[in-house]
Amino acid sequence: MSDDPSDAETILNALDFDTNWLLEESNKNPLQFFAQAERLYSIMNRMQLVTSRFARVCNDNKDEFERDLDVLREVLES
Repeated sequence: MSDDPSDAETILNALDFDTNWLLEESNKNPLQFFAQAERLYSIMNRMQLVTSRFARVCNDNKDEFERDLDVLREVLES
């Protein structure tokens, strides 16, 4: 890893930190997240779209990849 991380490295480092923090806080007091369940599911769905995109790219299936990008754009615009 270089001293000047790429955007992807910066984003993933922040995401890694934040998801660990979320896990720790939800273990301490899971009830605090119940009122935010819809938001948490929305975040989780976006993460699933991102990770499923990589699976499709690895399988070199461009048509499904493009459809996923359209879905991701709709989610981000809503």
